[in-house]
Amino acid sequence: MKHLASILFLLVLFSFEGKSQVPGSEPKVVINEFSHKHPAGNRMDFIELKNNDTVAHDMANFIVFLVDQDLIAYNQIQSPVMFGMLPPGGHYVLGSTDGVPNPDVTPFSETFENIVSDTGAIALLHVDFGPIDLVSYGEQVPVNFEGDAISVLDSLTGFYSFSRIEDGLDTDNNDNDFQLVCMTPGSENVLDVACSVNSQLKINEIDLTGDSILIEIFNPAGEESVLDGFTISSTTDALAGFSYYNLFGTIAAGGYRVFNIGLNSSSEVHYGLVLPGGSSSIGSPSNVIDNFTIGVLLTDIPTPEGSVSGDDSSAVYNYSRIPNGVDTDNNSSDFQYV
Repeated sequence: MKHLASILFLLVLFSFEGKSQVPGSEPKVVINEFSHKHPAGNRMDFIELKNNDTVAHDMANFIVFLVDQDLIAYNQIQSPVMFGMLPPGGHYVLGSTDGVPNPDVTPFSETFENIVSDTGAIALLHVDFGPIDLVSYGEQVPVNFEGDAISVLDSLTGFYSFSRIEDGLDTDNNDNDFQLVCMTPGSENVLDVACSVNSQLKINEIDLTGDSILIEIFNPAGEESVLDGFTISSTTDALAGFSYYNLFGTIAAGGYRVFNIGLNSSSEVHYGLVLPGGSSSIGSPSNVIDNFTIGVLLTDIPTPEGSVSGDDSSAVYNYSRIPNGVDTDNNSSDFQYV
């Protein structure tokens, strides 16, 4: 049993008073990665668990406590929110519906702080074995859990998280095990530095025919970019509001990603590539770094780059930047129907 100091008494008061531990092997499931501060805001908060065991575990048997610097548990996540089987070596992500890609469960809000910043702790418990892992972070945690608390503050701009490096490593010392690296929710943690927000991305090609809208994003930068948190906004009438499609994954330096953003609703439509945190359910999005308008110029949209006349009526043609990636902030000059 890992040393959990005075927080153990607090957790017992919540749900384990009078419960004795059972014989057998304690599950080797760890808090593997978490993030609480990033440009995309609260909707990108997440906690990732990893199964270091050789057997699968039923996640309904686990409870996650979030604890502030005063040792007060301000959130308790358990069954029925926690469910499903976690296979050996598998990752399990707690997030929000419109946040990190493909969360396993979505107990977090998209508008309110889910994991307290700078100083706090995350505790993982099993209904039969009690506390099995605990991570604390901050400069002045009242009690050091599992060695020393993570001493680095998340003050970097970009998509970073506290991650066990190597993936799943647990030496019972939080400060040694966790590093502030590029977030990888749902996959193996890696030591990488190329996860800053890339404002050079471009809408490079658009296909408006067929059953779906296909939009190609081009990364002209010299390093890989994380797309999580970026969105594509679309509207046929800015006064009526915008729809948003969440981008995800990574895009290589000089590389391309194509996204299917849904059905075409009009031959006169505006698309925008929006930086993390720039999406808005009310009014126009902010931090639009590139846009494309076809049919008409919608003057009530921020920083439109002109309009491409006509429509996309041919299945073998689409609108493309010619030369590739060129951007003079004028859609009619930059895009050709090829």
